[in-house]
Amino acid sequence: MSKTATILFALCTLLCSACSWVDDDRSDCPTGCWLKLSYTYNMLNVDAVTTQVKDVTLFILDQEGNYIAREEVDSLTFHQNECTIQVPSLPQGDYTFLVWAGLADSLYRHTPTSLTLLRNEAGEQSEKLSSLFHGRLDNVHISGEYQFLALSLTKNTNVLSCILQSQSAAPLEKDDFRLELTARNGCMDHRNTPTDSVFTCYL
Repeated sequence: MSKTATILFALCTLLCSACSWVDDDRSDCPTGCWLKLSYTYNMLNVDAVTTQVKDVTLFILDQEGNYIAREEVDSLTFHQNECTIQVPSLPQGDYTFLVWAGLADSLYRHTPTSLTLLRNEAGEQSEKLSSLFHGRLDNVHISGEYQFLALSLTKNTNVLSCILQSQSAAPLEKDDFRLELTARNGCMDHRNTPTDSVFTCYL
């Protein structure tokens, strides 16, 4: 055998022994459907999902809008997975993925298709609300193959600051003032649309 033929034979042997496709070994290939969450719609115009989003709850609806499954991911697991969550195994078909992030706060009551802020009998809420996020993907086709999907979140809660400054030397007493903001946004549907018919008074 010539020197050139020997080199080619050795090279072919090396390549064949190094390629896992020769024996069709796919044990190290990713499987299932994964959602990569992001939060870029903010004043900084950067992806702030790692610093602002904690626990995540995924609701899965079928093509007719019926609730079929739920997956809860705590803050530690969510960030260890680089803000990616795995969708539970589903039969082939079309689905809607609905994400609410921040439901661990006991101030919210939720169902698979709605979310309500808890208030007192007078419709008032005086607590500082934790960050609440919403995201949704419609008509997601599950084929059984590996899928990696991007889902962008919208932040529902904001913090408003009001500063009172006296024009005289007399000190101000906080009990002398009552600051409130009223809005019909205490209830949201699964599309993140306010559905409340009454006002919520934020103190």
